[in-house]
Amino acid sequence: MDRRNFLKTGGQAFFALPCLDPFLGLVPDAALSSLKLVNRARDRLLVVLELAGGNDGLNTVIPIEDPIYHRVRPTLRVEHSELTLGDDSGLALHPNLGGLHELFREGELAIVLGVGYPSPNRSHFRSMDIWQSGRPDLEDAQRGWLGAAAETLGRRGSEVPAMALGGTELPLCLRGKIVVPTLRTLEEYQLFQDDRAGKANSGRKKTLLGLVEEKENDDRLARLIKRTARQAYVGAEKLKNAALSYRTKVEYPRTGLGTRFELAARSLSSPLGTRVVHLRLGGFDTHASQRRTHPALLSELSTAVSAFAKDMKVRKLWKHTAVVCFSEFGRRVAENNSRGTDHGAAAPMFLAGGSVNGGLHGTQPSLEDLDHGDLKFAIDFRRVYRDVLESWLDIPSAEILGGRQAGLELFD
Repeated sequence: MDRRNFLKTGGQAFFALPCLDPFLGLVPDAALSSLKLVNRARDRLLVVLELAGGNDGLNTVIPIEDPIYHRVRPTLRVEHSELTLGDDSGLALHPNLGGLHELFREGELAIVLGVGYPSPNRSHFRSMDIWQSGRPDLEDAQRGWLGAAAETLGRRGSEVPAMALGGTELPLCLRGKIVVPTLRTLEEYQLFQDDRAGKANSGRKKTLLGLVEEKENDDRLARLIKRTARQAYVGAEKLKNAALSYRTKVEYPRTGLGTRFELAARSLSSPLGTRVVHLRLGGFDTHASQRRTHPALLSELSTAVSAFAKDMKVRKLWKHTAVVCFSEFGRRVAENNSRGTDHGAAAPMFLAGGSVNGGLHGTQPSLEDLDHGDLKFAIDFRRVYRDVLESWLDIPSAEILGGRQAGLELFD
């Protein structure tokens, strides 16, 4: 495997190496046996949730009192919602977002209105690259904004600073100069599981470790892969114990996203120092029959985030946890002839956590002053990223985002 493909796949089933660049230095062997417990009461944790496909922001944060909304969406409009967002805002959450509304009432949910970027691109792939890299100015970005953050966290001592959970391919947002693992279950890291009799499979272990023994004539890439594999074994043992010891009284919804959020709680509570996890919920490209699919997706989102918040509160980690939710673009203001919505531009973002500055940030975009049928953005998404990087993770953002951004005071 060449260097590009190795980094692109994220070294699946391997562990991240905490160094500035994998080809400038390697972790000494002594460090492989001393993965240390991290003080979770001190570290700030981040979950980034991607709503893939382009979430319909107007049916998520609804201008419930705007007659234009009701006129241009004769079949998709939400007639009424009890989940209002302030007496004078004219906004309400979709009725299926009760869990998020509870967090909003408790001051633990920030809703950033009208988020986007200049000259919006309505292609899934290009817009997703822009959001995941944090660089609208780069046509072929090779590093993601979270991957860059993971590099800094790795230098500060996190053994596995970031993970992608629930998928098989590393998203662009987590690519960088260190290897970030992807996994669907924690059990995927139990590379050397006990056999059915409960005895260690020492023969298999010995064989596999022999395959990754370094040789004098190994080049740097070979040394990197072999040493990463050995570190994976140590990490697998740690994670196995963490998985067995993880207990929660919180019942997560038995949905795909609910399972992934439970996995996020387990990963962030593990002894590996993971600070950032990326999750994905797909299905938001609602060109047709949106009324049948979109409410169910919002329900899955709300119940999963609500369960995760309750779990982290029980574990006394909610004050140190932030959940950031985004989609690559919103949808058109008017519904189409297929009772769906087409690709749009600006949309709201959500941030949840015990230390977020809850409430509404910004103003709802006008439904009259449109950009080719789409909402105009008022807040550049890089301003949100700036707050997440600098105010939450204490990481300088200018180099990562290609310039200085004004803050939004999204965190207490």
